[in-house]
Amino acid sequence: MKRKGFTLIELMVAVTVLGIVMAAIMVVVNNANRAKRDNDLVMEAQQQARAGLDMVVRDVRTIGYDIPFAGSQLRVVYARPFECIFNSNISPYPDSQNIRQQPLCYDPAISPTCPNALNIAVFFTTGAETYRYTIDSDNDGDYFSGADKSDDAIERGTTNPNDYVLVRQAYGKMISGTYSGTNNIYPALNQPVALIRGPANSTDYTVEPLFQYWYRPAGSDTLRLYGDANGDKTLTGAERNFANPSADILASIEEITTTVTAETRNQIRGVYRQVVVTTRTNLNNVPISSTRYTVSGSYTYPEAGSSPVPDANVYISSGTMQTTNSAGAYSFTVDPGTYTVTPEKLIDGTGYYYLLRHPQDTLADASSASVANLNFKYEAIPDGEMCHITGEVYNDTIAPIGLPAMPTAGERRIGGVTVTATGFSSIAGTESTIISVSKITNSSGQYELIVPIGTYTVTEYDSAGYFSTTPNDTVITMAAIGTTITKNFGDTKLPGGFIKITVWADTNKNFLQNAGEPLIPNVKCYVTRGGAQDIPVANGLTDANGQVLLQVPADTVLSIIEVDLDSMYSTCAIRLGYTAGLDSANYDTLKPRSRLDSIIVLRDSTYRVKFGDVTGFVTLNLGTTERVLSLITPNLGETVDPPGSNDNSYGNDPDLVLGTVSGGTSNLYVWYNRYKSATTSFNSIFPSGGGGVAVPDRSIDLGNDICAITAANFNPNVSSDYGTSDLVCGLGKNATSNIKWEPSVDGNPAKNQGDLTAFIGFATATEVLNTDVTSADAAIIVNDTTCDFVIGTNDNVNQGHLEVWRNYRTKNVTPQFVRDSAYYKADFAGTVDFGEIRTIVLADVVDSLGTGTGAGSKDGLLDIIVGTKTSGTWPNYSGQLVILRRAGQQKRFVVDTCVATAGAYINAIATYNHGNYKDLAIGFRLPGATSTDYAGALSLLHNNANGTFTQTAKVAIAGEVTSVATGRIDIDNIPDVVCGVKTGLNTGKTLVFYQSPTDYLPSSGNDPSGGAFGGEVIAVRTVAFRPVPGKTDIVVGERFDQSGVSKGRIVIYFNKN
Repeated sequence: MKRKGFTLIELMVAVTVLGIVMAAIMVVVNNANRAKRDNDLVMEAQQQARAGLDMVVRDVRTIGYDIPFAGSQLRVVYARPFECIFNSNISPYPDSQNIRQQPLCYDPAISPTCPNALNIAVFFTTGAETYRYTIDSDNDGDYFSGADKSDDAIERGTTNPNDYVLVRQAYGKMISGTYSGTNNIYPALNQPVALIRGPANSTDYTVEPLFQYWYRPAGSDTLRLYGDANGDKTLTGAERNFANPSADILASIEEITTTVTAETRNQIRGVYRQVVVTTRTNLNNVPISSTRYTVSGSYTYPEAGSSPVPDANVYISSGTMQTTNSAGAYSFTVDPGTYTVTPEKLIDGTGYYYLLRHPQDTLADASSASVANLNFKYEAIPDGEMCHITGEVYNDTIAPIGLPAMPTAGERRIGGVTVTATGFSSIAGTESTIISVSKITNSSGQYELIVPIGTYTVTEYDSAGYFSTTPNDTVITMAAIGTTITKNFGDTKLPGGFIKITVWADTNKNFLQNAGEPLIPNVKCYVTRGGAQDIPVANGLTDANGQVLLQVPADTVLSIIEVDLDSMYSTCAIRLGYTAGLDSANYDTLKPRSRLDSIIVLRDSTYRVKFGDVTGFVTLNLGTTERVLSLITPNLGETVDPPGSNDNSYGNDPDLVLGTVSGGTSNLYVWYNRYKSATTSFNSIFPSGGGGVAVPDRSIDLGNDICAITAANFNPNVSSDYGTSDLVCGLGKNATSNIKWEPSVDGNPAKNQGDLTAFIGFATATEVLNTDVTSADAAIIVNDTTCDFVIGTNDNVNQGHLEVWRNYRTKNVTPQFVRDSAYYKADFAGTVDFGEIRTIVLADVVDSLGTGTGAGSKDGLLDIIVGTKTSGTWPNYSGQLVILRRAGQQKRFVVDTCVATAGAYINAIATYNHGNYKDLAIGFRLPGATSTDYAGALSLLHNNANGTFTQTAKVAIAGEVTSVATGRIDIDNIPDVVCGVKTGLNTGKTLVFYQSPTDYLPSSGNDPSGGAFGGEVIAVRTVAFRPVPGKTDIVVGERFDQSGVSKGRIVIYFNKN
């Protein structure tokens, strides 16, 4: 039978061939697996090398960042082949995002050989840390012994005996936390970075160094490789085992070559394969500051406590904002300079709101040192005690428009509208904190503002295309805690038009804008509706061309209001209507007027109006005096003007007294205030005589320069006293007396109340021939009920003293002035002389009784505040701010504070109330570019109510600040500052600095004369010449040049706000 199949021999041949093929395949597969394993090992080594290089280079690029060069802090402080120690502020643990203070970096004046040598006692506190990259993981200072190759679990996890762990360590002295007070590496353990190949022993030169350092020797333009003995720019052989460089080479390192050599963890064909990656980093590209300082402090509550206010914003004028940490602390790193730190005024915390008590925005002078402990105190207010202002903004379309002031059914609500509440709290201790809260209405037009009890102006800002039908501003008083008040705002979209307003200086007062008459910028203009209700519609400031264009609703009866600039008033208002032509006498001109009513603007048209303004002050030109030396505004209490003339129905008003240099027929001048009622015109208060000059009512010759004048009622208990002020004059050096007291007449038998009688002379304790009395003030300063006076002197070049003169008078007895005490030393220890006394102010600013509790500085006892000049040699000006307080209720004065003012001396000091306590405004003379270049500054010092002051603002002024006065000059309730300035011989200006809620002290002042008066201002006073309305006026004494002759004048800026 025939069968098909394979023979046994065929099968055996087939199996043999298949086995050969399979064997070949297995060889191929095994070789592929071995190659893959080898490639994986090489790739792993490459990843190790690349990761290590990236991490090292990332930190190397930061070398030198934010380190204090001023403290001799180097960038690189230790440089070996496999170890590099450097300084940088990379902010590691335990630094937080905001508090970069620890670890404190060590003093690099000592070059360490290993971490154990870092137990140094000197540290820097800028937040820069010290970093170490090394293979010496056991910290014994020796990486050649072999111990470092097996002391880590990572190293023991490989079969390669040459593997080292590259570690990263951060050094610094800990100031808090687990390791407080010690030098530690972070976090007391090594940070493994990568496995790398290191030298097998001290003579193994086969591995390229991890770090190679390029430096530039002093006076050379060539970079050199450290350790390169043969100059081939490559390290070979023993060159690779270089020692730590000297300090001068460390300081001159500019580049670092980083080379990471890694090996496979297992052998490949009997050897460990190597991978080498390298890069070179230029250290000069690192942003390094020559000096860096910190401004730090904390937010805490209550006043006498230290509970932290966390998660609150704090701002610095460099443009940075930070958030306080859990301890309420903050810290800014800054370049050298002066900065303003602005604390958050009202903080929404957990269960509480925190309201700032003090200080307010504060100046931090980090020009030459860090500023620490700039702390802010808060008042904690439970959520339930906060007040709520709520309401809606609605589209007011249903008649009557604007009434009632609430949405009517069917009127749409407007979302996206900003509503702001700005004002002051009535909580004790927080009254000076300006609170401003804003919210944007939601889709339902609703808003809610949460504020503490107090008084606030609530303002709604119209959205584009809308006009208000209800007032945009309203004042709301939250009298009780937990109060809720609703305030709605109505807006509407109406057809619109435009009003174009022009304001010019009508210098010739002819009610026409003539060629050459300047336009006036920055004039506030309003458009209102509702007649006497004056519901705001639009407002704006005139531009550089004296113009402003306002969009208004058409076909609506409107009013246009121009708000005159300070010390200016309107001569006329002109309706130009829709005509764009030139001015004409035929136009509707109203005189004088700063308001136009019954204006209707047609749809899609522009209605034009003009306002002419002139400067609003009266000039009293003295004409015959060489120069003004002193000025005061006492209430001489005259019942007739002048005394001896006709009856005057009002005599309780400030008068003018001027002191000048001697040499003429008179040098003490008196002008009596002719105020009679609220309707008395400006020109009638001090009327001009012939030639437009206000002739003095009294002219007296004291025979010597009158350098200072003060006034007070030194006769308060006489039966005929009517509260008239008497004068004390400080005179220049002479042969007889340099202090003169002149009482004014108290009685009224011959209608001569307020007239001056004969002067009585006194002499200073120092030689009269050598002593100028340069300043004076008067008040009750000795424990009595009568006024005393204090004088300051110039005894010698840059040297003076103080004298307190006590009034020993009793009822119906002429005052007997006796020198109570004299002070020659400006410090408590009695080792520092007073400089030349430039200014004296009597005010209650420190705790004279020394209790330091309760009312703080408000103890009712006046202190003596003194500004001096200790050096007038350019450019090394210097002075002193000295405060003397009573040593006790029945004791004399002692020095409480003495602050040297390096680089400036003090010319003037004034006090003001910006909160509950008296703050200080100080005028300085600073060195200019040359000795005849006059420069100055105005500084504000906030009274911390604990005997200390904090500078809250400082403004540089182009001229020497010669005098300072304060007062509420504009329409808000915040004190403003007036400076007299000298820019050259007989030249200067008056500057008004208007403080406001949004600008604690503006960067520049305003000249109330608009440049009309440019004399050297010798004295400036703020006073209300008109008891009704009681607005604060400004009076200055100037020295000016007229045809080469030096003359004096008084300029009064009558307040029209």
